[in-house]
Amino acid sequence: MKKIIFIFFICFFTKNFAQKKHPFVTLLTEVKGKRTTFFAENKGKRSYDVFLMIQTKDYRRSSNKPVIRRVQPGAKVVLTTIIKLNDKKGNYTSVFIVNEKHGTLQLQKNYDPLDNEIDKAIHKRDSLN
Repeated sequence: MKKIIFIFFICFFTKNFAQKKHPFVTLLTEVKGKRTTFFAENKGKRSYDVFLMIQTKDYRRSSNKPVIRRVQPGAKVVLTTIIKLNDKKGNYTSVFIVNEKHGTLQLQKNYDPLDNEIDKAIHKRDSLN
C-alpha cells in the first residue's frame, strides 16, 4: 500500500512541475474558419527558444514537423498554421516547451579523416598504374 501511495505522489508532483506555465512566453491560438494559427508571444526582456509539436488526425499538419523558433523580447511570432479536414471534429494536442536562449555553440570542423582517406585513394590509384 505504501508503494502505491508513493507512486501516486511522485506522478502527481511530476505532472504539476511539468505543466508549469512560463511567466513570460505564452502560446496563443487564433481560429479563422478552418485555419488555426499558433503564435508564441514573449512579454519578457530576454530571447527564448520555443518548441511546438502538434499531434492530431483532424488537421492537415501534424507532428511530422515540430517547430523550433527563437522569440525575441516583446515579439509575437507565428509558429504554424493547421487546416481542419472536412467532416472532422478538430481535436489536437500540443506540446509547448520554452527554453532560455544560451550562447551560440561553437563547433570546429576537423577535415583530417577526410584528407587521409583522399590521400589513401590517390596513393592506391597511383600504385595501380
